[in-house]
Amino acid sequence: MTGTAAEAVAALDGPKGSALEDAREALIPFGRAIVPHVADGMARFRRAEARAALLYTVIKFAQVEPLAVTAAIAALDDRSSLVRSTACALLAFSLDTGALDALHTRAAVEPRDNVRADIAAAIAAITERQPDLWVDRNRTGQVHWHVGGAVHPG
Repeated sequence: MTGTAAEAVAALDGPKGSALEDAREALIPFGRAIVPHVADGMARFRRAEARAALLYTVIKFAQVEPLAVTAAIAALDDRSSLVRSTACALLAFSLDTGALDALHTRAAVEPRDNVRADIAAAIAAITERQPDLWVDRNRTGQVHWHVGGAVHPG
């Protein structure tokens, strides 16, 4: 691990493909220290893939880091459907009821069917306090969402 968390976050802006994944994986050793830099990265990154990768990386902190949830709520208005979908995943895992108004508001104007489905899944996960509903959309009880390295409250 070299450099600062802010530098590691900034390094996401530019690489493509496997290089982007390498840059994303370089964030992991910084742990929660990257969360305060998410909003800045989301505002500065031009490539949707970089913005989505940043949100994806902080999903595991969504239940304990309000700044991650705040960034995801803002990302619901991103121009990229990939970023909006990733924001829904983070919010689903967060179980933060404070995100429900933003999700309902976005649902009313979302033009893409797949993102509307993601919004509905996030709302279900939050209201039913069951993050597995993000992946178990048919409610079979057979599909579970394991978020590697997840940090839970308490």
